[in-house]
Amino acid sequence: MQHFFSTIKPVTPRRNDVQVGVSKLSWVFALMVMLFFLSPGTLQAAITKGDPGNFITTWDTTFYSNVTNNNQIRILGSGGGYDYDVYWENVASSSMNGTTTTTSNDLILTFPEPGIYRVEIAGAFPRIYFDLISGDKQKILEVNQ
Repeated sequence: MQHFFSTIKPVTPRRNDVQVGVSKLSWVFALMVMLFFLSPGTLQAAITKGDPGNFITTWDTTFYSNVTNNNQIRILGSGGGYDYDVYWENVASSSMNGTTTTTSNDLILTFPEPGIYRVEIAGAFPRIYFDLISGDKQKILEVNQ
């Protein structure tokens, strides 16, 4: 008798095609979720102050503009392809700072008070643009980097 039972192999239940498909789909979904959360591209507002890859400018908000107030600047993009983060800091008081995330071409930054601000941009920012009518070209003091 002992020999008879040792030759019998345990029978594993077979899964039907639907069960196999659901199982594979579950694994694919779990993998996609993990990749999404581990991907560095999902971390918006990932600007690092002073990063050598940042586009850095200095602005004086008090200069006249026909579009923005004396505590604002307008950054124009042209042509699409913009997806960027902004870090700004008051030159006179580094504790007055903040970040902004945008996916549009144009951005109006409103600061707590008029003054001179250093603005750093990271991400997809093909170029800065100033038009004759609605740009703040008179407010930009310097392109630092």
